[in-house]
Amino acid sequence: MNRALIALVPSVLLAALLPAACGGGDEPGAVSVSTVTTTVTETVTSTVTETESADTSGEAEPTPSTATFQMPSGNIGCLFGFQQLRCDILSGLDPEPAEVCDFDWVGVDMGVTGLAAANCGSDTIYETDAPTLEYGDTWSRGGITCESDESALTCTNRDGHGFTLTLGSWSVF
Repeated sequence: MNRALIALVPSVLLAALLPAACGGGDEPGAVSVSTVTTTVTETVTSTVTETESADTSGEAEPTPSTATFQMPSGNIGCLFGFQQLRCDILSGLDPEPAEVCDFDWVGVDMGVTGLAAANCGSDTIYETDAPTLEYGDTWSRGGITCESDESALTCTNRDGHGFTLTLGSWSVF
């Protein structure tokens, strides 16, 4: 078979599948993944994966293992990613740490191991549409567990280190 024709096969398959991956699904909210494998010769194999996006127009259901969550007060929001948990408090850390911060003391972050620390940042990870971690509930992901109660948010990692964050006080342990 002609090498130029062999080189075109993956592009043709991708072009055929691309419209479906860009929202051509019949069921809103459905996610489908399929793999198409085409063998042109004994030595040339092409694989194309097609993915449809989920419909996210509805409200997110609170899930104890979501990457983001917020406290019922609406003052604390957290994001887990890259083996780190960052929790921002919109009212700012109080009292502020003694270290110099060129931006704002926005909250606390902690890895799945190691100590927690105050976070000096110029941004926030707070998402107003994040699921709410109701008082009395527990969130867990990647080796970090957080407990929500009316007085504070307390999070602990695999090493037993963690932090407590609330309006007017915070601590790391």
